[in-house]
Amino acid sequence: MTQFSTSETGGQAAGPMLTPLSAEEFRQECLAIVAAHAGHEAHMKLDWLVTELLSSLGYGEGMAIFLAHAMPYHSEAVLK
Repeated sequence: MTQFSTSETGGQAAGPMLTPLSAEEFRQECLAIVAAHAGHEAHMKLDWLVTELLSSLGYGEGMAIFLAHAMPYHSEAVLK
């Protein structure tokens, strides 16, 4: 299976995935992110992983809508 993964990039989300992750691979990627990052940074990397996974499954157009409306709430100004 050829894909980018967080374990291959030291816990940093990479993308786009060339093939979807299995349920176990997804679990491992989530564990790698939370082991290497905390707080808002972990949240953002987990969001990126989920976005890439859903996009690789054919939900790219819906994820583009999601990101356009969710990302403003991820800005530093909103978090302070």
